[in-house]
Amino acid sequence: MQLLYITNLYYMNWKDIIKKFKEKVKETDLYYVDYRDCFEDNQLNDLLHWTYDECELFDYWDTIESEGYYVRENLTAEEVNFVQENDEVECELRDYIREVDTSNPIKDLLNNTDEKQLHYYIDWTFIYEDSSNLNEELRRLWIKIRENKEAIEKLREWNYYGWELQILFKIEDYYDYIKNYVRKDGKRKIVFTDPCIALTDTSWWSWGYADFIWTIELPFDAESVVVDSQSSWYSITWVYWNDDLWDSEFEIKETRSRKKAEKDPKIEEYKKRDELVKNWSCDFYDPRFNSHKTEYENIPLSCWWKCKNCWRFFID
Repeated sequence: MQLLYITNLYYMNWKDIIKKFKEKVKETDLYYVDYRDCFEDNQLNDLLHWTYDECELFDYWDTIESEGYYVRENLTAEEVNFVQENDEVECELRDYIREVDTSNPIKDLLNNTDEKQLHYYIDWTFIYEDSSNLNEELRRLWIKIRENKEAIEKLREWNYYGWELQILFKIEDYYDYIKNYVRKDGKRKIVFTDPCIALTDTSWWSWGYADFIWTIELPFDAESVVVDSQSSWYSITWVYWNDDLWDSEFEIKETRSRKKAEKDPKIEEYKKRDELVKNWSCDFYDPRFNSHKTEYENIPLSCWWKCKNCWRFFID
């Protein structure tokens, strides 16, 4: 009788078992990422350059047990025994379980990874001690020397021996950046608005940076993006004890096809204000601090920054 039962189950119900399982299990989650798990700086650096070995990452999980859990939870004991005794049926179920797996461990790990200070190296340019060389390299970025005199003077204070020219920025969504920018083919450019330009002394381990009001467009090169602690020297946070440095706003655009901006009132409003900034003027009602040419005033009972152009002030 037992043999007859197994034989009938095999010939009559194995397709029903698979059908029943698929009806109950629409998606699976095989790779569990704890909220404390994240990418180390060297791993993040490799991910940004797309040189990270994904196979090495997936070796941390053994999905055999997870797959078996879905089988045991959604079939009866008799059906589970039948599946385990028939390799073809078990393989088909496990293939389906992997097929409907919705887990994304790389995305989860990136979401858990803290925002880092990133460097965009500008052609890995070497800056000499003399001021004319620094000015020449900044002109290559279409930065007007006269209007950025104060920022350039600030950089020059740090320019002792030999330097690398960089732009400091941060990425809010690492996964979106890697998926849409690093891996995508085609010509692209990276655009920095109000960039924070830094100089690195490669021989004396010193840093300096200054904020510019300008827009810089460069050919996008993933290899030029470096996580701060993974640079050739050491972390800038080690110098300043604070990673909350001035951020450049950045975006990456396709060189050939550009999307039309939505006609949002705020976008149009800030677009007009940005035009004023480019013409070295400003709008009194513009709330952005670095859109104004400010100077510090220290008077009894009160201190503030006041704009030289429109006289707007920001309380210290």
